[in-house]
Amino acid sequence: MSMIEIKIIDQSSGEQLDRGLLYAEACFETFRVIDGQVFAVDYHIRRMQLGLAALGIDICQKALQDGFERCVQAATQKGSDVLVRFTISGGLSGWGLNRPQHLQPAAYIHTMVPLAQAAQHLMPVEYPFPMKDRPAKFTADYGEFLRARQYWKTQCPEGFHPLLCQQGRWISSATANILLFDGQQWLTPPIGPGVLPGTLRQALLAAGCVGEKELGDHFMEHVQAMACINSGAWIVPVSQLAERLLDVNHAAFAALHEALAARPGVPAMSTVRLADA
Repeated sequence: MSMIEIKIIDQSSGEQLDRGLLYAEACFETFRVIDGQVFAVDYHIRRMQLGLAALGIDICQKALQDGFERCVQAATQKGSDVLVRFTISGGLSGWGLNRPQHLQPAAYIHTMVPLAQAAQHLMPVEYPFPMKDRPAKFTADYGEFLRARQYWKTQCPEGFHPLLCQQGRWISSATANILLFDGQQWLTPPIGPGVLPGTLRQALLAAGCVGEKELGDHFMEHVQAMACINSGAWIVPVSQLAERLLDVNHAAFAALHEALAARPGVPAMSTVRLADA
């Protein structure tokens, strides 16, 4: 890139920047609004409130509920199945890490129509930075993923998505929790460094159709089916793990569909529309 757009901010004249841009002081939630309903909306609200509190941004539950209602209103104006990203940052401020007293947080609502998803190809890659606890979706974590991606250029062939690993331990994809079917049950890594307490993950655990277990390279020969799950793409089957081909139509997927069927905010089929299964 030879040219960049430059904007000059003159603090002496009162101009400010969003602290989400200045210091990645922001959290977000991503979810579908289907026929005016958000799946497990209370869980999204609690997780966002927890993340904001960790950044020192105090927003009451009622204010967050109002924010999510605004998300639903914006989404329903766009269609019956809309993907939303709701971001709250520290707000506009001048230079300096210290947050000014009574600083007003800023909220942003992004909407788009969900895209058909292709079954994913995953390649295990070593995560190059120390893993941290991820109680919420901090913007800073995803900035770190972008940095880490530069290390994977030679490890992750074109057409593959990274399966984040550390010392042989499988953690997640860059934007989703992982599920693995070993021939007996669906498994997902337990909450720990690097593992986000995903909304869909929590619902499937609560339904009893998924269990927690440390996953890693020793599972490679036992994998019969695999999926990446999040509240935007929903359930995305994995068609290839490194060199191992997997069945995207495995009968075990039925248990995941049944656990989520008929709940508010769930797509008519509790899996994504595959673009090229």
